[in-house]
Amino acid sequence: MAKRMDLLRLYALLFLLLSIIYFYLNLFSPKTIPYYARLWPLPKNMNILVMGLDVAYDKTKHVQLSETGHTDTMILVNINTSSFKVNMLSIPRDTLVEIPGYGWQKINSAYFLGGATLAMETVEKFLGVPINHYVVINPKGLIKLIDLMGGLRIYVDKDMYYVDNWGGLKIDLKKGWQKLNGEQASGFIRFRQEPLGDVSRVQRQQEFLQTVLKRLATPAVLAKSPWVLAIAAENIKTDLSLKDILFSLNFARGLRKEDINMTIVPGSFSVGEMNASVWAPDQEALRDIVNKYFSKKLLAKFEPRHVPSSSITIINNTDDFESVRQMMKLLYNKEFAIVNVSTQKKPGVSRTQIIAQKGDEPGAKKLGGMLGIKDVLISGTGDTQSDFTVVICNDWKEFLEKSISR
Repeated sequence: MAKRMDLLRLYALLFLLLSIIYFYLNLFSPKTIPYYARLWPLPKNMNILVMGLDVAYDKTKHVQLSETGHTDTMILVNINTSSFKVNMLSIPRDTLVEIPGYGWQKINSAYFLGGATLAMETVEKFLGVPINHYVVINPKGLIKLIDLMGGLRIYVDKDMYYVDNWGGLKIDLKKGWQKLNGEQASGFIRFRQEPLGDVSRVQRQQEFLQTVLKRLATPAVLAKSPWVLAIAAENIKTDLSLKDILFSLNFARGLRKEDINMTIVPGSFSVGEMNASVWAPDQEALRDIVNKYFSKKLLAKFEPRHVPSSSITIINNTDDFESVRQMMKLLYNKEFAIVNVSTQKKPGVSRTQIIAQKGDEPGAKKLGGMLGIKDVLISGTGDTQSDFTVVICNDWKEFLEKSISR
């Protein structure tokens, strides 16, 4: 009888020891455990659109404008529980797409025009894959998170210097391995003053994201989980449930470097006859990426899309963003692509006007007829990255209100 009791105690002790090892490995070294044997496995595959806001500033009042920024970062994240992979597709902010209800524009305008709902709808139309959830990150939250982690060691690929006193942005980084605090890390992923602009920046963002995911899985950061969740609650908007968030984070902790595939929308900076700073997707190459990483079945070939040959920059000389939205709606399905929207007011202009900076007076008058704008100026003072510049003033807002009331 005594021997039997000793054997039971031995089994109980062994079970306890194995349980402790199992829970320890799940908490601190999940990569050593097969996925099916891990705690809290994610029950389903998901496509999540992750967006980082480019905070807009009122350059006159020197204050940050809330909920009016474009997206500075846009990444489609596919969590595949079957292959235990995470696939990411970065979409450059200057990618030219059709935004439902607003026509051809840079994709970073989608959130500005209709929030997360329109951004998801735009990406679904662009890529042909369903999006289940969204995550919107305020830049302040990223800064706080990096500081909470005690900084981030990362390789800076070149000297970076850029100062925007109006926008509250200062970037001053030296090439080489650096330990960046929150502000410096934010500058590292936002810097785009270089020949490839947003494409090089997206590549840095991917490297940065891999480093952050690796740090989040360390015991030192796991011990700060309550503070991490507090920062997330304050600076992140999402339609993910708390359960999905926790299970997704647990899934990410177990990833190896080779389990993460990162790609970028392939393309070039030339769009038909337009000489504008837009990223034109290579549809065939993009289809191959989508089929390989985001879809189980081959998609039908992308239909050829007619890209407008003329481009517009809108300068908002009012304090009303609704005027910009209404102008975009009027231009929907017309022969123009909106490649830039600026909140930096044009001094000395009090009446709405169209500037034909490339000398196309007939095209400017045609555009004016669509928008109800008679003042056309042939001048090099417009945005050289587009064909026409439309400066919206309060008189056009009043004209629009009268037209709607009729």
